[in-house]
Amino acid sequence: METIGFNESKEDDELLLELRFLEALQIYNPTKLVGLHRSFVLVGLLESLERRLGRSFTIAEVLEIVDRFYNLDKLMASDSDEDEFVETSDFTLPPELQKKAAS
Repeated sequence: METIGFNESKEDDELLLELRFLEALQIYNPTKLVGLHRSFVLVGLLESLERRLGRSFTIAEVLEIVDRFYNLDKLMASDSDEDEFVETSDFTLPPELQKKAAS
């Protein structure tokens, strides 16, 4: 009988974790898990889960939970696609400010 109680408790913990995660998604939009905002969203989800459940999580655990609901491979692929269109160039002052800086 104790084994059944343990399994039910573990299932309850998993259910509570998923519910708290879904609540956190209302604040930390999963569509922002790509690009510049990705790290901020992950930290926000991590802190929200820690606050609501009273235990610590790692980023890997949060990503595992996200993967239950979203296809992380597809999110990561769209993240790398976004990087292809970013132009990089060296910073230079506008010509009028270059003249002032040289004076």
